[in-house]
Parts: sequence; C-alpha cells; structure tokens
Amino acid sequence: MANLKVLIAEDSVASRRALIELLKEVGPFELVQVKDGRDALNELASGDFSLLVTDWDMPHMDGLELIWKVRSQNLYQAFPIVLVTSHNSKEDVRAAFEARVSDYVLKPFDPNVLLEKIQDVLHTQPTVFNVPKKMLD
Repeated sequence: MANLKVLIAEDSVASRRALIELLKEVGPFELVQVKDGRDALNELASGDFSLLVTDWDMPHMDGLELIWKVRSQNLYQAFPIVLVTSHNSKEDVRAAFEARVSDYVLKPFDPNVLLEKIQDVLHTQPTVFNVPKKMLD
C-alpha cells in the first residue's frame, strides 16, 4: 500500500509532536504539518492528501472555519477530517458535526481512540496499522 499523505494542522508544538509521533509509529504515512487553518487550506490546495487532522483553536483561521471552507469545495465533500480538540460542550460538538467533520476526538486524546477513529474515517483494514503492544495494554 502506498503511503497515505496526512495533513496535521495544530498550533501547539507539543500536541503536533504527539500526533506526529503516534502516526509515525503506526502507519505508512507521509506527514505534513502546519500551524494554522490558513496554512492548512493552502497545503490542501497544493497536495494530494488522504486525511486532515486539525485542532480547533488556531491563529489566523480556526479549525471549525477550516472545516467549513474545506467542505465548501466540491473536491472535498467526502474528504476525511478528524478534529482533535479540548472543546467538549454539546454546542461545540454539534457545531463541528454541522460543519461535517468526519470524527471528533477530545484532548488529551487516548492514542488507541484516535487511531481507531482515523482508521474508521479512512475505511482501512486493521492491518494497515502496526499498533505497538504498549498501546494495547
């Protein structure tokens, strides 16, 4: 299977690093990282991505606005988007799903939950991921 190209939009260096390290451990991913929604939108326009993992709170363009802008483009109507955020009110969750996010993961995230949700939105077989034993305990 060819490497999947994943765009990570996250302004927090620590969170971005955690996402990158997790994805490096488990899958054949080509990872591209940006610090805000505006840069994410530009990257999406210039690359052939398989997945967007985005935070909500970012400068210049937040993750919710990014999702709305991505979904407004015909090419990205069914594009997999996972929102990883600390926003957990019913209103926030509703707003994210109204924007048509593919899935929603709360911070701090459980690596197994995040991987399961990514796997689900990519519609991949479980064998795509090489989940380290330490994450299954």
